[in-house]
Amino acid sequence: MNAKKIKAVSRYGLRVNFKIFRIVYLVIYFNVLFDVISWHFSAHGNSSSDFADMELVSLISIFVTGLCSFKAPFRFFLSEGMSRRSFFTGTAVSFGITSAALSPLDCVNAMAFPLFMPYHSLYASLAADAVHSSRLALIKK
Repeated sequence: MNAKKIKAVSRYGLRVNFKIFRIVYLVIYFNVLFDVISWHFSAHGNSSSDFADMELVSLISIFVTGLCSFKAPFRFFLSEGMSRRSFFTGTAVSFGITSAALSPLDCVNAMAFPLFMPYHSLYASLAADAVHSSRLALIKK
């Protein structure tokens, strides 16, 4: 495998992913802004809206972006003399870096969103389920 080719594919993938996730997170933040404004004008808590699990948006976006990243770029890189192994390795590297960058961003969002509005994080609900199931296991023994 040629390191220069892998670097070229991963840089291309990171550029495309940055554009996509910039739009995704702008939509998320505008949605949060709208929810905060609607919660503020609905007598602080009498609103029926509940904002939860925004971490799933980035998970689904990574999945869809991964599915879309193989058709046109794959043919383009093959026509430029790129091997399949270099393309797949570079694509995996770019999605690994993207996932590693989105994880802290989602954690910061999960800590910041409850400061402004009623919000239930996926991480908090998974941790609560884990604690609840371990307590049930201790009770059954």
